[in-house]
Amino acid sequence: MSDQYDLEQFASADSGDERRSEEEEPTESSPEDHGTARFPSLPTDWEIKRLDEVATVQGGSTPSTDKDEYWGGDIPWATPTDLTELQGNTISDTEDKITEAGLESTSTHVLPPYSVLLTSRASIGKCAVNTVPMATNQGFQSLIPGEEVNTWYLYYVITEMAPYLESLGAGSTFSEISKREVQRVQIPVPPMEEQLRIAGILYDTDQGIFNTQSMLDEQEVIRKGVVREVLTEGTREHQDFRDPLRHRSRYFQHTEHAR
Repeated sequence: MSDQYDLEQFASADSGDERRSEEEEPTESSPEDHGTARFPSLPTDWEIKRLDEVATVQGGSTPSTDKDEYWGGDIPWATPTDLTELQGNTISDTEDKITEAGLESTSTHVLPPYSVLLTSRASIGKCAVNTVPMATNQGFQSLIPGEEVNTWYLYYVITEMAPYLESLGAGSTFSEISKREVQRVQIPVPPMEEQLRIAGILYDTDQGIFNTQSMLDEQEVIRKGVVREVLTEGTREHQDFRDPLRHRSRYFQHTEHAR
């Protein structure tokens, strides 16, 4: 799928600010349930489709670690750890990178930007949207959206379905969900306009949470700086510790030490 529906285009515009015209005639809902056992009641203009009908499911692999020429290149190469340690819902960099030779040596492929990376081993159901071309290891069954589904809508649907995906996992050593199983998973698919509204609302909600967490983390750093200073230097008259924000820049010069 092209990135014509990236987050900047709809995160705020379609997050509920746009309302249907009051002059619009409301569509009457069918008295009958529209859905399946997992989705017992959906709006009548929504469809239920398998993931392989709306997206390409793409696995990954690992180049030989014995070949130095396969590693240290320019191609981001994600592992599940990159997602479990991720702050936020997008990924633009990875701890490890591979070379073109490493890419060609394996069955992995480069995912286009605005795909949905989905972990399929051990920790099943972790998701992130890549903002740059990216390859993955074998711990993923990632989703390349087709024309019928928006990247961010798909991301939120899959995130919500994580417990269900986890229940599909099987394996004697660790849980794993296969490509075939992912392809067969059914999801609700509303019209694109509705997908954008849903995704916009959820994306804006996430951004509010991330921003709040960032402020809390910042305040904790300031607090640690104040605690350290008063416990090692005392309360000097020229320092007003009732307003630690006055010393914000001072404490953030030593952020790493404070943590």
